[in-house]
Amino acid sequence: MATHIEAVIANGLLARASTVALPTGFEKAWPNVPYSPEGNTTGYVRFSVLKNTPTNPRIRFGDEPIRRGIFQASVFMPEGNGIILISDVAASVRDAFARGTKIISGSVTIRIDEEPSIGQNLQDGVWVQVPVSIPYIVYP
Repeated sequence: MATHIEAVIANGLLARASTVALPTGFEKAWPNVPYSPEGNTTGYVRFSVLKNTPTNPRIRFGDEPIRRGIFQASVFMPEGNGIILISDVAASVRDAFARGTKIISGSVTIRIDEEPSIGQNLQDGVWVQVPVSIPYIVYP
């Protein structure tokens, strides 16, 4: 069970990601969990929690800071499969974290206050990658 706020935030984001429906054959790769795409001929989504520096909007010590970061979902498909399916998968991930989404994790509310963005197609060896960047914020 997550106890510290950074772990609680990661737990909430990953729990939400676990509910994203993917096409048949697509897999999910989780942070710090061994995953090899060898033999995967369909595609996968790799999730990462990218934390930013907490900010303290108040001068007073002892107040909890504002925590923000990017929840990154990188959609991978083997090259040569076009851009339609990979774009659909990226949009499904984005839609699961639409602007206005609130994720409750323990006593923390993770807010998606900005529209997640879908990046350009990137060639990564024999894979094509489409990054989905989901900005999150947690207020004290």
